[in-house]
Amino acid sequence: MTEIAPARPSSTVVLVRDGDSGAEVFLGKRPSKASFGSAYVFPGGVVDADDQLRKECSGVSATEADETLGVEDGLQYFVAARRETEEETGVTLRCEDLHYFSFWITPDVLPKRYTTRFFVAKMPDGQQAVHCGVELLESTWINAQHALERQKAGELRLAPPTIHTLDLFLDCGTADEVIAVADARRARGVEVIHPESPPPGAVTG
Repeated sequence: MTEIAPARPSSTVVLVRDGDSGAEVFLGKRPSKASFGSAYVFPGGVVDADDQLRKECSGVSATEADETLGVEDGLQYFVAARRETEEETGVTLRCEDLHYFSFWITPDVLPKRYTTRFFVAKMPDGQQAVHCGVELLESTWINAQHALERQKAGELRLAPPTIHTLDLFLDCGTADEVIAVADARRARGVEVIHPESPPPGAVTG
């Protein structure tokens, strides 16, 4: 029997803003040799040791984080989300700005696996998101419909969780509407999405 690789705790952040084309999200291109190489992704990454040691995070207590995510040591996911966003885009968020809405676990058949909590955050006033040049080589602000159209045309490489997330926000015309959709999903109870295998030709880690 093939041993299943451990799934590493991770966080992903959907930055959203009001743009000329309606609600726009920030996507950055991973290096070819990185996880999800050459794909456009939302900022994020794995929880590190320092994230696990943090006991507070700008407006969200450890107890609140556990209750929101339905897991012990939930604050580490908020901390990682905030840190990764700042490292990859230069945007500084407060943990209270993060709206939890989705939970993905990588298929067991893949060699690299993640247990990822997805958050959405409205772009703070007075800040600018810029790809760091190391973990993200290029970046774009784009609305969900245009991103999915470019993916179907073979112009934008996206992983299944990214496609699914964009589809969730397809009908949102403003950043506030995106936040509202995320909050409604959280209120109903976030379901675990754990595919048995990735779709044929899908971008994987």
